[in-house]
Amino acid sequence: ATTSAACSFVGALVPLGLGVLLPGAPWLSIGSTIGLLAVLGLLLARAVHGSPMLWAGGLVLGGLAVSLVGIQLDLVG
Repeated sequence: ATTSAACSFVGALVPLGLGVLLPGAPWLSIGSTIGLLAVLGLLLARAVHGSPMLWAGGLVLGGLAVSLVGIQLDLVG
């Protein structure tokens, strides 16, 4: 549980921190989030003995889809 909490905290801290430090560059926060999702996909694939490219690709596509919805709803920028 501690490892999960630490990973969740870091996963949220990086994009939020970039958003606070560089408020004029919302794409940097989105890009870092999608990059972290790719890393998470690689680690999950390793844990479950799956295909790293499928896991990373699936999470990246999901992150892009959620980002596009946020942009359409004017939640970003």
